[in-house]
Amino acid sequence: MKTFLSLVLVCCLSNSVFTQLLVNTNWANETGLPDPNVAWSASIAAGPFGGPITVGNTQTTTQGTNVLTTMIDRSGDIVWQQEWNGADGGNDYATCVAYSDTLIVVGGATYDTTQAAYDYVVLAYHADNGTLLWTQTYNGTGDGHDVAASIAMAYGNIYVTGGSMGNSTLMDYATLCLRPDDGYIHWQQRFDYDGKYDAAAKLYIAASKVAVTGASGDAFNDWDFSTVRYNSSTGAFIDENRVENASYYFDQPTDMLQDSLGNIFICGRTENGSGDEDIKVVKLNSALSIVWQRTIDVEGDDDAATAIEIDDTGNTYLTGYYTTPENTKGFLAYKLNTSGTTVWTKKFPAPWGGDFVGTDVSRRGDDYIYTGYLQVQNNTTDMLVYLLDKDGDQKLFTTFDRSDNDEVGISAQFSEDDSFTIYGTSTSALGTVRYLSVRYEYAPRDMEPIVIDSLPAYHRTEMIARFRTDRLNYDF
Repeated sequence: MKTFLSLVLVCCLSNSVFTQLLVNTNWANETGLPDPNVAWSASIAAGPFGGPITVGNTQTTTQGTNVLTTMIDRSGDIVWQQEWNGADGGNDYATCVAYSDTLIVVGGATYDTTQAAYDYVVLAYHADNGTLLWTQTYNGTGDGHDVAASIAMAYGNIYVTGGSMGNSTLMDYATLCLRPDDGYIHWQQRFDYDGKYDAAAKLYIAASKVAVTGASGDAFNDWDFSTVRYNSSTGAFIDENRVENASYYFDQPTDMLQDSLGNIFICGRTENGSGDEDIKVVKLNSALSIVWQRTIDVEGDDDAATAIEIDDTGNTYLTGYYTTPENTKGFLAYKLNTSGTTVWTKKFPAPWGGDFVGTDVSRRGDDYIYTGYLQVQNNTTDMLVYLLDKDGDQKLFTTFDRSDNDEVGISAQFSEDDSFTIYGTSTSALGTVRYLSVRYEYAPRDMEPIVIDSLPAYHRTEMIARFRTDRLNYDF
């Protein structure tokens, strides 16, 4: 863990001209040695010790890759860290994590050498000390690859979903409900639409229903957004919604949220029939009927929404990328109102060429923190830190850079106090990858001038220090 003492002062354009943001990079923490060819990992911003919980994988000399789970405190120090190696000694990966009270559950995939395929794995750790409490695996009906993609805890249960090879059905959604005390599978449900490929991406639990969203094929060259719901207690199928394309195109959902009224918001990308992809956003009501859907073509080339956020009144916030005229990726942020109409747009290319991509957005109150990556002058990438208010006014824009490394922001999450955590990866010039968590604190600073004799003398709340010039040491 490395502590940074620098203080970044950034103009807050959304408020009065007399307000600034004080932003402090509290610490940055690197963990693990993950497989550079596997992008699976996840993070929770605030665990029981005030810092993030991160999960992923780490390479070993004799056991392939192991699942890596790290608990970090609010000061950036590691409280505990655990590696898990499956019984067959093959590669094991974490893809998702959830936390409640004293229990941390990690979902992922473990390699079964007998089947030469991956199975779901769920690991339960005691949050205080990292003790492994139990392990559960799931082999789908087709004895093929099964990879957990999303995990959550609600109603005293653990829910996990992902993609699972079926018996004569290719890939299916496979959703499990596990007991938290021992990992026993209370119920399991599989969803296959038409014997083609179906892969769940995310689940959300509310109002005694488990909503699972993913990509579902009704032909080998046609995938649709598909949301399936189950009873959270029994696993009984409730209903399904498919947001279909008029033609045979691939639609890929990337994120999903549900509001307090049961409305479901899904974003991702869709093929448009002209050889490129557009942003796709859908709102479903509590009956899974389509309220509205939007397809956004920014500048006539490939575009994608990578993450979605909503506010208390049902406005939608997106981030992602668009393709610039120079054929690079540019940063993109959208706000849509309750009818799906665009309220404002932020889009701009990298200042020095190259790619500039938004990967996540998170909300607290009227603030929205975005992350991603920005290609800079030396052709490396820096981690993006971008704070907007609900009106799209910039409050903070900065990047995190470590020398010649490539930093990429994966998730942005507010913590319980006046801070936020950016989680991602840092890759050295030699190709060594580390998981990277960076904690920031921010606060407004009143810059209203105090006027003396009709002239501004100093800022309100400003401390003034006077030095005798004959006592200063100029030798450094």
